[in-house]
Amino acid sequence: MGSTFHMRPSGLAHHTSGSSTSPHALHAHKLVIPLDAPLHLTWPSGRTLTLDAPALVPAHVTQSMGSDGETLALFWEVEDPLGQVLGANVCRPLHVLEDAAWWRGLAREVIDAGTDDAVDAILEAPRTRLGWDARGGRRQDGRITKTQRLLKESPGGRLPLEVAARAVGLSGSRLSHLFTGETGMTYRRYSLWLRAHDAMRRLLEGAPITQAALDSGFSDHAHLTRTMRSLFGQPPSYITG
Repeated sequence: MGSTFHMRPSGLAHHTSGSSTSPHALHAHKLVIPLDAPLHLTWPSGRTLTLDAPALVPAHVTQSMGSDGETLALFWEVEDPLGQVLGANVCRPLHVLEDAAWWRGLAREVIDAGTDDAVDAILEAPRTRLGWDARGGRRQDGRITKTQRLLKESPGGRLPLEVAARAVGLSGSRLSHLFTGETGMTYRRYSLWLRAHDAMRRLLEGAPITQAALDSGFSDHAHLTRTMRSLFGQPPSYITG
């Protein structure tokens, strides 16, 4: 099974073949395009759907997914501009896109060419092809936006809750409650998401798993593995091959 990642400012594209994930919920919107075999989605209830069309799953929806064939998966973080576009237009646990042949053709360009332009074109497609924009989306509380920025600027995504709360003029308990309500994740889990994302970047740059774990604020290889299975549905070795 081969696996190729393209990390771009607007999102992430991932090409693989014959893969499946364990149950997980991302802090990102995910679009999976099946190329030559059906896509199987399983919800926590045990219900399974089989699709031949691109499947768009919004952030924080727990599911597992797999296919016996090739797939191209696209990811947009919630706070990023394109993530906000997706968030304003997709409210169901699953959105099946029409014009599957068009999406497969664009996905094939990414796989065959692998250029930044090809990856950027498909990541921009919800806006350019579907005509979606962020109008009508819910505006996030500015204190939570500031908290997220402080976490991203903190080494290893580590910032005590009480310190962040003082910085935005709230009590720790109030910030914790507001953060979960605004982002769909607890403060601690969002911090783990940032560290796991940083570890993924290091792994894609060629760092050994243990070094990537330590440099991203995890205690060891096993800690990173547990976190990535929970957040991404795959262990770090899936990225390194």
